[in-house]
Amino acid sequence: DVYKRQRLFPLNVSHGDPIEWIRWADVVVCNGSTMDLVAVAMGKPLVLAGRSILSGKGIAAAEVRSSRELVGAVRTASRTESDSARQSRFCQFLGWLRNEHLLDSDLTPNEFRNRLLHQLRLSGVNTDCIC
Repeated sequence: DVYKRQRLFPLNVSHGDPIEWIRWADVVVCNGSTMDLVAVAMGKPLVLAGRSILSGKGIAAAEVRSSRELVGAVRTASRTESDSARQSRFCQFLGWLRNEHLLDSDLTPNEFRNRLLHQLRLSGVNTDCIC
């Protein structure tokens, strides 16, 4: 059983460029970090393995409550095509986040999204398929 898990989950990333690791990944598993947002912004299927600001919003490909659910969730997410409805909900969430919680109130939701996408592009992320 341990061998099977190691083959399914070969990496536990703690150092290096997270953008490169996410770009390389087929599925991203996070537990409530900024990487949740980055993974979705990069169009990667996201499995939430803990509470996140994205929990319950229909943005992640899967959400798990226990380690027993993780393998099935990753398998399901790996077969998930890019979902325009999920991306649309993500863009709506970014607009809400900007309106309700960010201090720079001079930006419209579209300007905020564009600024985020610009920062991702500067990091080398291809954002053509996002929002």
